[in-house]
Amino acid sequence: MSPHDLSLALFRPPIVLIVEDRPALRSATGRMVGALGYDVRSARTGIQALALVRSHPGLYDLVLADIHLADMDGGEFIERLRLSQRGIRLAWIAEYVPIGRAATLVARYPDVPLVKEPFGFRELRDVLTAVVGPPRAAMAVPGSLRSARRPVRGRVR
Repeated sequence: MSPHDLSLALFRPPIVLIVEDRPALRSATGRMVGALGYDVRSARTGIQALALVRSHPGLYDLVLADIHLADMDGGEFIERLRLSQRGIRLAWIAEYVPIGRAATLVARYPDVPLVKEPFGFRELRDVLTAVVGPPRAAMAVPGSLRSARRPVRGRVR
């Protein structure tokens, strides 16, 4: 990675891949994540999400997935995701009180943060900032910017 790439990476907001099989929820969640300042991508199925992660390694800062996908459950999804890209961060979306299989998965993977439905901006922001941090702000790279003070010419009276 060149120094130029590094300085550009400081300005790029984290990219969140939303995996949700229900179009209305995928769209609403995507709008909320985007409004919070993150870059959003989406996938309809677990298979599609896995293909995106494999084809673009290192691009996604977080995968935000429904714990119940139409093509696979959350346990299978997380195992396959972690095999395809080590160290990738994941958060789940689940019903307000996970019961049944969802409760088993939450207990089995205590390291995976959980966004409980229904959620608002505050709940979503809390999970996103805990996992990937706030959207990146414009930060100066040392030596890349000149002093903001203008040189003084002549005497000031």
